[in-house]
Amino acid sequence: MEHRPSYQRIVRQMTQELVDNSLFHAMLQVTETGEVVGWITSGLDGARNRSGRLGIVIKQEHWRRGYAQEAVEGLLDYAFDNLGYHRMGLNVYAGNTRAIKLYEKIGFKEEGRIREVLYCNGLWEDSIEMGMLKKEWKVIRQTKTNLGTIS
Repeated sequence: MEHRPSYQRIVRQMTQELVDNSLFHAMLQVTETGEVVGWITSGLDGARNRSGRLGIVIKQEHWRRGYAQEAVEGLLDYAFDNLGYHRMGLNVYAGNTRAIKLYEKIGFKEEGRIREVLYCNGLWEDSIEMGMLKKEWKVIRQTKTNLGTIS
């Protein structure tokens, strides 16, 4: 006989996951001026697995000023140290080479590719899945601390 969880148990589990789903949204502001330069968000794919997703947008006029790196590194610290995340993942379109280089610089690793998932300007574009484990981030942070280069 096949074991099936009861409807009530499934609803209870889903409800608990919604309660446990540590959703985080933040506007990114320049400290000195209060100007909003973008936003960053993260949420768990599932509370049980402690695997988060990351999204970030920086207004184009504020690109190449270090805001994205500072925000992503701060979110990784917060997610791994305070929210109990085990892993952080993200998707980036293959044509967004600037973002890919930034994520690689921070320490994210390419984990896979979804081929031709976005149709933009008459062309199909791939999406790249990237990820970072808590243990990898701890090593990166410790190295930066030892070198005195924490951003």
